[in-house]
Amino acid sequence: MDRENLIKPIGIERLVNWAFEREKVAMMVGQDRGIFPILAQLQRTTVGYGERISGGGGATGYDIHPDASVVYEAWRLVMEVSAEGASLIRSYGESALRPDWIADGELRFEADIDPVTGLVKPARDANRNLVRESCRVKRVGKLPDIVRVARSEYRVWWAALHYLQELVREAAENQGGLVQWRLTRELPPKEPWMIMGPGNGLSCDKVA
Repeated sequence: MDRENLIKPIGIERLVNWAFEREKVAMMVGQDRGIFPILAQLQRTTVGYGERISGGGGATGYDIHPDASVVYEAWRLVMEVSAEGASLIRSYGESALRPDWIADGELRFEADIDPVTGLVKPARDANRNLVRESCRVKRVGKLPDIVRVARSEYRVWWAALHYLQELVREAAENQGGLVQWRLTRELPPKEPWMIMGPGNGLSCDKVA
């Protein structure tokens, strides 16, 4: 089968999740640093022949998928520019989640809405009797400071992800493309709280 037919399009967010959650690239690289020096030397001298030396308590560098390695090296460059942004990318990538930007917004009180009519529940029924659940006010959202901090974190994560996208794209172009994936321009919404309409499903979504 032609190689082009095997390459799948993927957005940077899903690529990060794949590299950090599924391929566990950060863990794999970390385990490399923990093996005995002599074993590390043996691995470096034999990897060119495609041999595998067991031991050391974990996976080794040449077990890392080449596309995951590209993501990781780009992530290290992000770390040099924004340690906070890179840390957020890794944290949410390993859990395949987005930062919770608090879709409910700032704390406020709203009248209870009738799901059938879409209107505020009336104070009285057809017989002019007071309705027990009428005009009930419910508390919605979080304190302003909590919302501000959450959305600030989302902005940092998004900016770092956007930068990572460009770095991965550049690295892929320099080596003639990724092995398994074709990186698209797809990105999460920059400011999802600006998207009008309830139930947009963008808060804290797990991204497959």
